[in-house]
Amino acid sequence: MSTPVHLKPVLTNGQFDHWEMSVKGQPMQGAPYPHLGATKGSDATFVFMIDNPNGIQFQPNSPPNTSPIYVQPGTQKPASGVDGLDKIKVTDYGSAKNAQLSVHDGNKDPGQLTYVLNFVGAPQLDPIIDNTGGGPGSYPNYAYIVGGAVLLAAILWFVLKPMFRRPRPVEEDIKTR
Repeated sequence: MSTPVHLKPVLTNGQFDHWEMSVKGQPMQGAPYPHLGATKGSDATFVFMIDNPNGIQFQPNSPPNTSPIYVQPGTQKPASGVDGLDKIKVTDYGSAKNAQLSVHDGNKDPGQLTYVLNFVGAPQLDPIIDNTGGGPGSYPNYAYIVGGAVLLAAILWFVLKPMFRRPRPVEEDIKTR
């Protein structure tokens, strides 16, 4: 399941004035924008849709020249890059060209991710993702796999080692029996 995020460009006298944003069907809100949540074990796919775009589109996804989204850990506004995201896709939304952006939060590390949405025909929008571990197993946690393998090897070593170190009967002991 994905998280729907609706973006509404607010126009004054036909000119762009500001963005309003709605997450999961909540009422539209201007700045400060609502944070998005990417909880551990959940589907961390976000779908941004520009409602009534009036010609506003997401920037094309053509790295390294343009990207519809920039993301980085922390609270600093990113100027480039998509740290922690994968599967970035810009598509048409209704009859509006390039007005829907789908991204997957593949970041397995907890912490805030600051992101910037880039548009053609409107200024950037820069809310925050509260990331508590990314999506459901986006990347395997290799530390647990390696740790489990080491633990298994240690158990086998201590269980099997005595079997190979038992004293063998000497020939004299066998003859005297």
